[in-house]
Amino acid sequence: MNKENLAIAIKELRKVCEDSKDGTTLHEEGTWGYKESSRHYLTSSSDAAAFAIQPGSEKDLAEIIKIIGKHKILFAVKGGGHSMVPGFSSTLGCQISMARFDKIKYNKVNETMEVGAGCLWDRVYKKAAEEKRGVVGGASAQGVGVAGWMLGGGYSLKTNKYGLGIDNVKGYRIACSDGNIRIATKDENPDLYQALRGGANNFGIVTQFTLVTHKQGTTYGASLMVPGSKEQEMKAAIVDHIENEKRKEAALVTAFRHNLVPGKAEPEYTISALCVFDAPKPSKMSEVPFKKFRDIVREGWKSDPAGWVVPGAMSKARVMAAVDSATFVTGSQKEQEENNAEEQDDGQDDLGFREMSFNEMQTLTAHPYDVTSYHPDDMCEVEDEVEDGDERNKMFEVMSSMGTPFMSLRVVAPKAMKKADKKGKTKLTANLGELNARGRFGCIMVSGYTAKLVEAVAGEAKEAAKFLNSKNGRLVLIDVWPFLPTIFEKSPEGAAWPHKKDEPFSPLLAYFLWENEDDDEFWLTKMKKALNYIRNVALEEGCTTNDPPYYLNTSLEDVPVKGIYRDNLAKLSAIRAKYDPEDVMGNTGGFKIPLPT
Repeated sequence: MNKENLAIAIKELRKVCEDSKDGTTLHEEGTWGYKESSRHYLTSSSDAAAFAIQPGSEKDLAEIIKIIGKHKILFAVKGGGHSMVPGFSSTLGCQISMARFDKIKYNKVNETMEVGAGCLWDRVYKKAAEEKRGVVGGASAQGVGVAGWMLGGGYSLKTNKYGLGIDNVKGYRIACSDGNIRIATKDENPDLYQALRGGANNFGIVTQFTLVTHKQGTTYGASLMVPGSKEQEMKAAIVDHIENEKRKEAALVTAFRHNLVPGKAEPEYTISALCVFDAPKPSKMSEVPFKKFRDIVREGWKSDPAGWVVPGAMSKARVMAAVDSATFVTGSQKEQEENNAEEQDDGQDDLGFREMSFNEMQTLTAHPYDVTSYHPDDMCEVEDEVEDGDERNKMFEVMSSMGTPFMSLRVVAPKAMKKADKKGKTKLTANLGELNARGRFGCIMVSGYTAKLVEAVAGEAKEAAKFLNSKNGRLVLIDVWPFLPTIFEKSPEGAAWPHKKDEPFSPLLAYFLWENEDDDEFWLTKMKKALNYIRNVALEEGCTTNDPPYYLNTSLEDVPVKGIYRDNLAKLSAIRAKYDPEDVMGNTGGFKIPLPT
């Protein structure tokens, strides 16, 4: 990046900010606006930009793009900042923060919702709930941005019923590299509309999504964190769900987690299960979902209602798990058991599971992927951290009724991060990472699960976790998120990211965290080795093929773009030439669709 060009661009961008009537602001390093614009979830994906800018309107954003393109400035676009890959939504050049594009508007006539590209799913769900509507959105709601998730495809807790996020977008507003704002729908710029359905950031900067909404009632379920000693029971429950649960309302996300607590020689092994039935609890107990998981909760609760404490284990972590599974239960344990007894018709209760709003359920979705240490030394009282009226106050009701102090996790003070070295290889400044860790998502694609494949997932997570202590690791997590084979049966054709009715592929996710940059190669290699072994088992079991399209939102950066778009790549390349002929979007990160040669 030419320094002279950068200086000229900054001068021109300052003029845009001075003339702006919409609050467009340029932030220099060392300011709060710079920090908020540049920070990402992990330190490893929090490059320190030369400067940051927050456009306040589409008009100003269009001018910004033209200036960046004219001077060939490296840039990145940040929505929620949850990309795990360095350089995908962070940069050493101009960091564009979409934070001001935060408007949400519900249209009661056509039952759609206009959502700004700077919104987070947390707020979208709350707004939708006010209208008794739901949207197909991110499963881990807390802090995940709408734009990156949606432009990458979007697997959801509602995918069994409604398909992917990109199957539920009616239209886009996008600032293109020529400075024009375009609307993309099935009828207006239809080629651009299809290209944005999974085409990521290759065609311009999306400013707004128009989403289909669906009628939303109450849901039933729980978020569980189970000790690793229950592995056999959990694997059996997962397989039972896969083989027997055919209702589109039922979603299950499980993960085999090994978390190295600071100061401990051995990792803590837990298995999470997010159980969501997107409908009211069935009246007949024989039809209530997640029976095997309810059985595990029931046995654990009877033996240790405070959280399945194992002698010598971290009791407060178990308390956190117990709260997760009973978050929205009110009243004393005895009262709850009495209420359950009135409902049951076959001698079964559902302690720890209950009916709740979908918005309430979303407060639980991030727990399976919570990576903060559960060590008691990292815990503190949180009464002063939760606002009045927040749904999480119900957690305190649960714990107070049980006579157990509720604890949450204190953020560990971040270590000093590296400044840019002379080669510009790494440029990180203090506190730019929300979580003081390095890490990645990685995935393979599967069309289903068998008992042997679930066993392979558990085994490879356990194998990789053996190195957590010796290689400065913090977390090894591999998940099992099964879908029905009918997930794409109603998906509109023509999307950039290929997903066909008879090819119900979904990502099998690995999520690793570690502390030091020097260990990057080790952990990335370890992740690839684990995923490759699991992929071979999936091939043997008939659960994948040799060339499924990879899911870009959770793929490692060395996956070739051809591996993501497959036969669609040539068509997308031609569309990109039409809307970005000067390759302006080639100066930002991500999986780049090449211009035609």
